[in-house]
Amino acid sequence: MDTRIALNDKTVLRFENSTVEYTIQNELARGGASIVYNAFYTDNIGDKKLILIKECYPFKLEISRGNTGNLIPAESDMAKFEQAKERMRKAYKIGNELFKTDGLTNSIANTYNLYKSNNTVYIVSAYSQGNMLSCNAINSLKEGISIVKSAAIVIQKIHNKGYLYLDIKPDNIFTFKET
Repeated sequence: MDTRIALNDKTVLRFENSTVEYTIQNELARGGASIVYNAFYTDNIGDKKLILIKECYPFKLEISRGNTGNLIPAESDMAKFEQAKERMRKAYKIGNELFKTDGLTNSIANTYNLYKSNNTVYIVSAYSQGNMLSCNAINSLKEGISIVKSAAIVIQKIHNKGYLYLDIKPDNIFTFKET
């Protein structure tokens, strides 16, 4: 059972070395190493910008959330929590490298920044409008093959850069509806 406690809706995050305030709208998803939130910030001209925030909060570790939102690992899990945060920092760097790769620009989430707060790390990334593959009905065999082929091409490009992508599932494949 997942006993992690998400940040509350309307929580305002202020990160070190940033003047921007990010407001949590709601929890979007959970993975083994993190909780992802829909959030927003207001830009310099007053426009609301939607973003995603991924919080390093591993599932299998004994970690509690303090009253101010900070994560507090049990003494026995402190080293593992530090390792999880370092893995997230490395994933951020890899994601940025892949985003700059020809042919992957529109296939990899654009991460904006990595921040420290609440005794953990957060990755702020672009909000991708569209539907996850798992939300769409595939109307023909040809359409299904086209989607699988596109995903395979992207994964091959990632592998050609020397990385192994192991988190392949419908919720991690986005498809955009044409208007």
